[in-house]
Amino acid sequence: MGSKTNRLSPNLEMALAELEEQVDLGVKFVPMQPSLAMIQAGARAGGIDEALAAKIYRAMLEADTLDDTEVFPGMRAN
Repeated sequence: MGSKTNRLSPNLEMALAELEEQVDLGVKFVPMQPSLAMIQAGARAGGIDEALAAKIYRAMLEADTLDDTEVFPGMRAN
């Protein structure tokens, strides 16, 4: 009987290291579609209705601005 090890493949190890590096840089991984709780939180924070909060969430994801380095005053990059 051969023994099995729990060793990850080199490609998987590289991918996990890259993900870890992105997290260390402040990148967050979020779902493509917001949950109801996310929509409600966004609506409350912005004083807007839930449909608009969901639309804003999707628009922000579609903008794909990870390369933007400018941060508005009072805001910080995540």
